[in-house]
Amino acid sequence: MIRQALTICWIVLLGICCSHSMLYAQYDTELWKGVEFEKSWGNDLSFSIEEQIRLNNNLSQFKSTFIQVGVKYTPVRYIRVSGGYRYTLRQTKTGQRLFVDLGIKPFRRISIFEPVFRFRYQEDYSVGDLAERYFRPKLSLKKDIKALKLDLSVGGELFYHLSNEGNEFDRYRLSIALSGSLNKRSSITLAYIFQEEFNIRAPGAASVFSVSFAIELEKYQLEDRRRLPKVKR
Repeated sequence: MIRQALTICWIVLLGICCSHSMLYAQYDTELWKGVEFEKSWGNDLSFSIEEQIRLNNNLSQFKSTFIQVGVKYTPVRYIRVSGGYRYTLRQTKTGQRLFVDLGIKPFRRISIFEPVFRFRYQEDYSVGDLAERYFRPKLSLKKDIKALKLDLSVGGELFYHLSNEGNEFDRYRLSIALSGSLNKRSSITLAYIFQEEFNIRAPGAASVFSVSFAIELEKYQLEDRRRLPKVKR
């Protein structure tokens, strides 16, 4: 059953990729490579720093690089609140982003998958340009493949542009990813992303291949800290 689900996902994404490469003059292939360091502060709070490099023009040209710092808070098991700041360097300009996320994990599964909803609000700033504001709802379906010691994730995301001239959707993303542990504190994720623009003057589409590493730093134990003996003065 798992093999059939994987096969269907890859066939659908491959079909989208091939069909849109013929339909769009502005079709591109990109590569995203990144690494993220995360440190937990107790059981509910964690901090992270991420760096990523992106190539476009069929993997032959530098597109951008960014560094991002973030914080995540899990008040209860099925809800996560997070936010962060991103500084991006492109060929001709720099940009900054502020964002806040709300993640919700429902109690019930969808077939063999575990659904996860994520709602993001973000603001992008560049020198000389007006701030761009987006609302980005995303649905991910996740499955733990125990036999292969891998995690499968299939997702879909919409970009809702908040503008003074009128609010509208102008992009969507489809993704499939496989994650696996390298050792006790590190993991790797391989993903394919298809994204398409619409409701703009010159819409384009792109296939993105992504390789990312996650490294978990030693956890800060608040309970152990509280148990430290008092120093007599």
